[in-house]
Amino acid sequence: MKTRTISCLYLLVAILVFRKQSQLTLSRTDNTAYEPALPHFEPASPPTPSRWEAVFRTFGLGIIYASIKGQNGEYPKVAMWRSRSVALSKLLIHVIPFSAVLFLVGINIYGYWLGTEVPGIQGYNTAKLGALQFATKLHEITMLASLSIIIFTFVQRRIVAQQIAFGAMFAGLQYSNVSYLWSKELWGMIGSEWRRPYGKTFILVLLLATWLAPIVGPSSGVLMVPKIDDWPAGGTDFWLNTTRDKLWPSEVTDHGVNPGCLSDKDQSDCPFSGWRAFHAAVFPMFNHLTLPDDPYAWVQFPPTARVIGKYGLRSMNIFSTISFPLTVTGGLTSALADALSLAGSFWDQVCACEPRRKHFDWRKSAVWSIPDLQRPVTTVACRARSLSIEEGDVIHFPMIEWTPSDKPVPLPECFNVSNSQSLDRVIKGASGTHPDILWFPLADRKRGNHSLGAIVTIPPSPTGNGTLLSCTIDAHWVDGDYQVSHHRRYDQIWAPEVYFNASVSKTNSMIVLPRIHLSPRWAKYLNPRISNTNRTALEDLITVAGFWPTQPVSERAGRDLTSVVELSLSMMVSNGLSNLIPNIEIQGRRPVAMGCDPAWIDPLMPQKQAKGLGELGPGGMLWNMSGIDTANMTKFTMSVTVNGYAYSLGGATSIAAIIVLLIYCLLVIAHAVYVCFNSRSSSSWESISEIVALALQSRASDYLRNTGPGISTKDIFRSPVQIRDVGQRVQLTFPDTSDGSRMIQENKEYG
Repeated sequence: MKTRTISCLYLLVAILVFRKQSQLTLSRTDNTAYEPALPHFEPASPPTPSRWEAVFRTFGLGIIYASIKGQNGEYPKVAMWRSRSVALSKLLIHVIPFSAVLFLVGINIYGYWLGTEVPGIQGYNTAKLGALQFATKLHEITMLASLSIIIFTFVQRRIVAQQIAFGAMFAGLQYSNVSYLWSKELWGMIGSEWRRPYGKTFILVLLLATWLAPIVGPSSGVLMVPKIDDWPAGGTDFWLNTTRDKLWPSEVTDHGVNPGCLSDKDQSDCPFSGWRAFHAAVFPMFNHLTLPDDPYAWVQFPPTARVIGKYGLRSMNIFSTISFPLTVTGGLTSALADALSLAGSFWDQVCACEPRRKHFDWRKSAVWSIPDLQRPVTTVACRARSLSIEEGDVIHFPMIEWTPSDKPVPLPECFNVSNSQSLDRVIKGASGTHPDILWFPLADRKRGNHSLGAIVTIPPSPTGNGTLLSCTIDAHWVDGDYQVSHHRRYDQIWAPEVYFNASVSKTNSMIVLPRIHLSPRWAKYLNPRISNTNRTALEDLITVAGFWPTQPVSERAGRDLTSVVELSLSMMVSNGLSNLIPNIEIQGRRPVAMGCDPAWIDPLMPQKQAKGLGELGPGGMLWNMSGIDTANMTKFTMSVTVNGYAYSLGGATSIAAIIVLLIYCLLVIAHAVYVCFNSRSSSSWESISEIVALALQSRASDYLRNTGPGISTKDIFRSPVQIRDVGQRVQLTFPDTSDGSRMIQENKEYG
């Protein structure tokens, strides 16, 4: 719309200016109903030319200056000033947008944390963000005005000193519209003889300004409106007195396990430690669920069970449903979960300390995390059959494989284990009064190369026959991050997609994630005998689930019992793999002073803060390791991210916005240098009305023949034009109308 309006106006100029003098002098007496009085052109005492007037006109405030001076009519004016003060005053229009750009770029590169809301009156965050949107628009307007001055400065100086392309006259009015890039004015100017030498520079600046015009506003908005996101807020490195191979071994044996761990006396350093958490929180739900009669209807397990550690809790995740043909659970390595809870609690204590800007306490949320770790994930699939079995019978075990959907399932094919004396003893013992487990290895190709096998026997009960469940166990180390939320600093969040997105063998013949080979001797410690009782952990889990010593009478009771056993074995193994190495602690010396002492604050907060380089970023090292041999240790990094408002480089969008605004700054700097070395300036011909007035008092030219009804080609805009002195009047001249004209003189008034 803006381009169409401007085009109409300058076409009107062409029609009015260059039609023949005879047409201009035709009598209008008969067909003019109203003829206004001529305005007053010659004041009684013409005012002295003032540099302040030029300054006011530069900012578009000429009407205010005229009102202050009480001017009621037009008077002769200076067309071209040669005054360094006037020239430099035009640079004032750059001050606000240029300074704002430097501030926005600086604060975003620096990284400035705001908190839960934008600074100001609390409770009006939406209004404050809206105000920043208005400020963004104002900044855009000032930048567009700044770009206009750059273009007008070049046009005004060149059109007085030499001939330029006719299309260049309208550049300052049209550049801000993207359609200018394919306008006749621009392409006529590009094809003109004026391209050399100054024309090329002007066209380059004009194209750059046209490209900047529609994007400086959005770029300012990207940097001016603070972003709500997760920002790095410190943390610390630490060393553990173990190696990665010991934390996440490919083969697990009973080497180093305390024999006393065969009995549960509430020890905290045994493979079974923590099993009472899912005994209390998970298995009782079987007594409270209203299960449908369909034995294959899906009923979701509780998503997590929280296991007590030294400094908090760690989560064990369940990724299956009741009646699903297998059960998957995932745990966390207890040593790293404890280290994360400890280091994170230290950060939480100092984040609000003064005197530095430690207001990370004003946040929406905070997450402490250790990246690039591994956690155990255990898959169990069982097959149930009657306990009635003869020696030499074949027991079928499910084979756990991957499907094209990247999820493990038990295939219909089963591998076989013939009955043996050891199996026979277990089966005969099942006629007693307690459920039991027989662990045996499956780590060979004939048996599917699985992690471990288990036969669970459930003795007969008053409401059910005895059951034998043959179970296949697969355990893997899966890559991922350990995280703690500031709402529940004990709650490590494990994302299940880390496991299910693991790579899959193209032949679909075996799980490509490395299996952990588990020793049956080690597995014995997963099912301890409870102190002062004659029960085992497995029996307690089945009992609290309501399937022992009696079983519920239901069509789905058999399928639900299988789910209970699968869940028991899966959680036992995942929990045991989480407790492989007891007594692992963070090494090094902590600062003696605590609280808000700088010795505590500085290592935990972003390291840029102490250097005055920013408020966001990674932390340092809280524990002093000088003089300590770290050959058999492993270094980890706890990172803290806080969620809230901040000014920072939040990705490619912010970087692109900074590049755009810095290009604008380069244009302003180049313009300032140009003005400083050339003291000529003008405030004329910067509006449509002034161009119309100039055209109306200029001579008609044959260059514009047949343009009265409109301009169809770009050739007209290649025509050379110049503003010259014609009889003490400023006129726009073409080569055929410049006879008798003179160059415009500096600091001289023209009528």
